[in-house]
This record gives sequence, C-alpha cells and structure tokens, in this order.
Amino acid sequence: MWGAAAWSVYGCVEIVLATGVQLWRDPEKEILAWQWRWMGLLLGGYGFMGLVLGAAGAFAWRSLRRDLNPEAARIFATWTVALAFAANVAFGFAGRWYEILALAVALAAAAALASALISQRRRKTFRFLAEPWSATLLLLGPPWISMEALGRAAPASKAAVFVAFLAAVAVLAVLVERLRKGGEPAIRRPLAAAAALFGIFAAAVLASPRGPLAQAAAEVGVAPSESPNVVFIVMDTVRADHTSLYGYQRDTTPHLRELARQSTLYSHVVATSDFTLPTHASMFTGVYPEWHGAFRQDGESPLPLRPGRPTLAELLRGHGYWTAGAVANFAYLAPWSGLIRGFAVTVTGKAVNLARAQLPFYLLGLVRRLLRLAFDVSPLEKGVMTAADVEPRARALLERAQARGGPFFVFVNYMDAHYPYIPDAPFNAQFPGKGAGLEPAIDARRQTRLDEHPLSPGERAYLVSQYDGGIAEEDASIGRLIDRLRQLGCYDNTLIVVTADHGEAFGERQLLEHDQGFVYQDLVGVPLLIKYPHQRSAARVEALVSQVDLMPTILKAANIPAPSGLQGIDLLSPEGARDRNVYSAASSPQSLAGLNPRFAGTRRAIFAGSLKLIASTTGPPELYDLAADPNEERDLYSAGDPRAADLLHRLDAWAQTMPHENARPAALDPGVRERLKSLGYVQ
Repeated sequence: MWGAAAWSVYGCVEIVLATGVQLWRDPEKEILAWQWRWMGLLLGGYGFMGLVLGAAGAFAWRSLRRDLNPEAARIFATWTVALAFAANVAFGFAGRWYEILALAVALAAAAALASALISQRRRKTFRFLAEPWSATLLLLGPPWISMEALGRAAPASKAAVFVAFLAAVAVLAVLVERLRKGGEPAIRRPLAAAAALFGIFAAAVLASPRGPLAQAAAEVGVAPSESPNVVFIVMDTVRADHTSLYGYQRDTTPHLRELARQSTLYSHVVATSDFTLPTHASMFTGVYPEWHGAFRQDGESPLPLRPGRPTLAELLRGHGYWTAGAVANFAYLAPWSGLIRGFAVTVTGKAVNLARAQLPFYLLGLVRRLLRLAFDVSPLEKGVMTAADVEPRARALLERAQARGGPFFVFVNYMDAHYPYIPDAPFNAQFPGKGAGLEPAIDARRQTRLDEHPLSPGERAYLVSQYDGGIAEEDASIGRLIDRLRQLGCYDNTLIVVTADHGEAFGERQLLEHDQGFVYQDLVGVPLLIKYPHQRSAARVEALVSQVDLMPTILKAANIPAPSGLQGIDLLSPEGARDRNVYSAASSPQSLAGLNPRFAGTRRAIFAGSLKLIASTTGPPELYDLAADPNEERDLYSAGDPRAADLLHRLDAWAQTMPHENARPAALDPGVRERLKSLGYVQ
C-alpha cells in the first residue's frame, strides 16, 4: 500500500506538471472531456505499478528474513520511484544538460534511500526523502523547470535554474538539520505546506477557463428574416469513394444518405489541391490557390490568404449574418492563415499532449506501456478535438444563433478521419481490420519509400478500418447536428453544405496520406452534398464541380451579389457547367522531395468531361478517362494524341493567367510552425 501511495503521489504531480505547463504556455490548449477519463486511467496505472513493486519488495524483504516495519516500507516504496526515474532518464539519455542534472539528482536520491534501508543510522538522516511529496518534487523539479517551464527561455534564464536548484538543495539541507534535531514532526509542516501549494497550483491551472480563439463584438445590422441560414460542414481528409453516398461497400455515412433524400448530391467534385490550407481558401474565396495566395510556395513555407481577397464569412457578415465556426483543425483554421477572417466567433480546442514521450524524464511512457497490456491506449495520441468535442460546440453555436434571431452562417470542421486515425468507441471497431493489431509506423521516410517498404495487407486493413471508423463517427455527429437544426425549427430555411477539403491515399501508386504534391483522384476526389433552402426531394448532378463553386452558390442562395473575379460558378444555374474545365494543383514539401526526387516539383490537373490530364514540372504528362477508369490505372498519354495536346494547351493557357504577386515567403513564425508540426504538416 505504501508503494501504491508513493507512485500515486508521483503520478499526480507528473500529470499536473506535464499538462499544466502546456495550459500555461498555450492559452488555446485545454483538457478535453475525454482526456479527463484518460488522466484518471493513467493515475490508476501509476498506483497499480506502485502496488506491484511494493508487493514485490515485501516478498523480497521477507525472503531475507528481515523485519518489515512501516518505516522501511515507506522508504522502499519511494526508493522504487527514484530508481525507476533514474532508469527512465538513463534509457533515453542523449547528453542534454537537463538530463545530466535529472540523472544526477535521481541517482543521488536512490543511493540515499538505499543507504537508509540498509543502515539504521542513515535512516534518520534521509527519512525526509521517504515522503513521496519531497522525493517527487526533488526528482521532477529541476528538469521540469529547465526543460518545460523555461524551455523557450534564453540561455541566461536557463542558467538561473542551477542557482534555483542550489537554493533548493540548501533548503533541503536546513530541513534535514531540523529533522536531526527536532525529529520527524519538524519537517511535516513544510511538506504539508508544499503539498497544499502544489494543490492550489494544480487547481488554478487545470480549472482555468478556455475561451474561443476569437470573438468580435461589433455586429452589422440583422438581415431580413427570409434570408436563408447557412451551415457549412467540412469533413477533413475524407475522400468521396470511402463514403456510402458514392457507393462504398462499407456503410460509413448512413446519416448523410438520409440527408441526401432531401438534398442534391454532386457526383464529380474536384478539390483544388491536396491539403487543407489551399482547399479551404478556395471554398471561402471562390478562386483557385494561385489567385487567393494561400498555398505552399518554396517547399515548406505555406502562405496566408491575400489580404485583399474577400472571404465568404466577411461577405455574409457584411450583409447581416451572424458568423461563427467550430473547428478541429487548429493548425490552418487559425488567425495566421486568414481563413477565419469574417467570423464573429471562432471556437476551437487544442488538446493537451498526454503522451509527452519526447521528454525522457517523465514516466508517462512507462505507464502507457503497462496500460497497453490491458487497454487500447491509442487515444492518448490524439492532438485535436474529436467529433464528440466539436459537436457540443457547434450545437451551442446553432442555439446561440437561433436565440439571437436573424440569419446565421455556422462553419463546422471535423478531423476524425485525419491521421493518426483514432476514432472513439464504438467506431474504432465498427469495420474489420483493427483486430489484426498491425498498426504501421508511418514517417516521412516510409511515405516516400513505399516502393521499398510497402504496406502489408494487415497494415493497410488496419489504417483503412480506423479511417472509415473516423468517417462514420463524423457522420453520426453530423446527423445529430441536423436533428438539432430540426428541433430549433430552422432546418427548412437552411442551406446545408457537407463536403471535404481533400482525400487520402493508402498505398495507391506508392502514396500514403496527403499533402505530398499529387493530384490523383484519391487525393482530390471529394464528396459534396447540398441541401438547398426548402428542398424536400433528392437530386443528383453529374456535371464537373470544383470547390471554387461553393462561394458563388452560397452567395446566390443568400441573395448577396458576388464580388468580381470569382472563378467558380453558381451551381443553382447548371447551364454554367457546360463545356467547362476544372483544375487542381499541388506542390510537394521540400522535406519529402529531399528524401525522394519523385516528390519534387508541381503537378497540375485539368478536367474536361471525363478526361483528366496531369502535367508535372518534373515528369511526363498523364492522361486518364475517368468514366472508364475511375481509379486511374491506365495512363492513355501519348505525344501524338490530339486529346492530350488540346488539354495541355488549355492547361498552359490557364497557367499563363496566374498572378505573380507572391514574393519568397519569410520563415514561419515559431508558433505557426509548432501548430503545423503538431499535425504532421511540417517536419
């Protein structure tokens, strides 16, 4: 029991320090509802480990025929914590100065406690270390202050850690001397005070309120009540052919199929690029990436939306709409990108990192490995809001909009189908594939060398099962939001758009995930379902549609004049789709091109009817007939083919009209780079 107590105290302090510093340094982070349960399970893991080690110590102690008294048990329990801490630091040791400091303190504490176990004379000297609070704060204090609390501080500030540590040692020495002279009660009061102060710190940090990213007070006059509401839902990373809307063999979207009974389904929808930033910008501005400016230029450096380009939210808000968004993708749907311009309220949530595996002085990794024996611990890797987090925020926005009166524009962004594909139960087991337990390790090197290290059938089945589960989880959440719209009495007069920003690859053509500079259908073929105001029957449109069409369509439905220069068409006027070309373009990050030259350069695609031509700056063109070959398995390109020559000419003429306003971008702000890195967008 002393082992369980000592490890529980250590676990409590470590969890609070590991999460508290994140909440303190990043006001956008919060402990999401599902993370509280995992924090409790982690704490239980610490206690269980202490229970096992304590029992093992008792058995070993009795086997040596020595008397097991409470004092010895307390010392042994705390000694196991110090020893495990030292072993953990040594195992991940990389020679960093804070690691040297942590290892030295842990070894010294373990040696002192070991001597107290062996020698009765030493026991009185080092009795204070048997207190879990004193040992834990001694072990975690120096590395936490130097690496976590002062991780971004200047070297001069870090040098102050040594001074603080020496002062702490001096204080401990004074306490030891008081213990030697006045007995154990002399030290209990300062230890109790330290524990109380820590409790106050934990309560203050963990319970601190988390507000929305942005909230503007200024509002424009309310538009006429007959103006339709707009609910715009983006399922991040969802390819069309993995939704049952488009005939997928797995029923991943039953609620969207039900919505389709009163909506218009668009069969051939093309994303303007292969990652979030340019595609969302195209949906919000009605123009292609090179025109709105929010795309990757010069490899790793994505650019924000051009200041002069009006967004959908800005135009709707200027005509009396209340504009709000609940977004999971905090990396790109953030102020720096310009994508949330015009929103009166933007609500997001960055989950705290419960893994912290990159910091070797925490024992969280050890506890996670223990829990993995009995639990699926993959949710600990989640870094974004799940559908269960997004939905109540979106529902609250809908309720606030309805209570406010007047038309509203509510944007909702889900990320449950985004890598690392960790849907909540029961969606994580809804489709077969996870049971094989073949979760692959994916990094940039494997992504660019799938020809040498292809996904095994089991690995692919695992990834696809969890990806499909994420889609199903989003679909269920969307169904509940639609039900809430009906309950609020505003469903009929609401334009509902459900789409995706781009797709995802699972080994097709040796590609994995997205944002790799390719424009194949699994990356740019996205779903689109629109329920127009007062629509009550199903419709299906076979014409080519682009993401640039969404802005002019929504503005038309809202009776708002479209700004000049839009490249999209109003989908309410189908005659505009005749003899139309649609385009998509993508550039590879430098990090991938450096690992494999195949990923270098820019690829642009032109769609005309069922034909699709891809032109690359680093390779030959490709030509596909999507009607006969939807999976792009047969390249029809030949230099003498008049169809290819005509499409190349049209694509070149389109490229010649691109603006050249973007200068070489400056280095990304460290905060922006950290956002993108957290979701795997930069290395």
